[in-house]
Amino acid sequence: LPKVAHMLVWLKSQKQLESIGWMCLMETDLYFVPENLRRLVAVLGFSPDEVHWLGQTVLSSMHEEGVMVEPAGSCLSRAALEFGGYLLQQSLAYDRSGGSAGVDVRSMLKFPYGAWQCNLFHQPNMMGYTSMLNSCMRLANVFPTDPRNVHDLQGREYFTLISLDSLGRHYPPPPPGHCSWQHTLPGEDDSTMDSRFFHGTWGFRGKEYLFSPCQRAAAASAPPPPPPP
Repeated sequence: LPKVAHMLVWLKSQKQLESIGWMCLMETDLYFVPENLRRLVAVLGFSPDEVHWLGQTVLSSMHEEGVMVEPAGSCLSRAALEFGGYLLQQSLAYDRSGGSAGVDVRSMLKFPYGAWQCNLFHQPNMMGYTSMLNSCMRLANVFPTDPRNVHDLQGREYFTLISLDSLGRHYPPPPPGHCSWQHTLPGEDDSTMDSRFFHGTWGFRGKEYLFSPCQRAAAASAPPPPPPP
């Protein structure tokens, strides 16, 4: 997070944003196709002058964190960079001046209140990093995109965290009517947390409403509407 914060602050302070439409946060173990992002923003009609944050949406802890974006591989529009860069700029100024300048963002809260607040120089674990950067961006009024923008009609993700060597395998979700996404797939051994656990269930947790068979099953099992009076 400190590296990301310094990068965003540098972009804003150097007035580099004028030449940037979208900026994506890359890591060494990512596979990213820029043409796919260009097509996605064109199809959605998103402008870099609007506030957008596109990426792999994290919905596995909605009751605590709300909708989050996995920072790795995510893309920020120019306007989102402007908003986020300004908040981080103020936070870093506060830390460096000992409180005589800038803003103490650690005392700021915005719903939903995540497990990690915006503390740029704290070193959290991976999920703490995700939560903390989302908290910072939320304070800057930069929110994750609607999850429906980054999934197809079958619930498949445009920004997937599944490794490329696993994409050719089939990890069947529970059949329609069993869409609670429990810890293991029906009939699977739950004694070990292997790749089938991760790709078959955890990656879909919280996304039942995006998976069309679950939607059809829910519609089929819904009680009929009451007769008119």
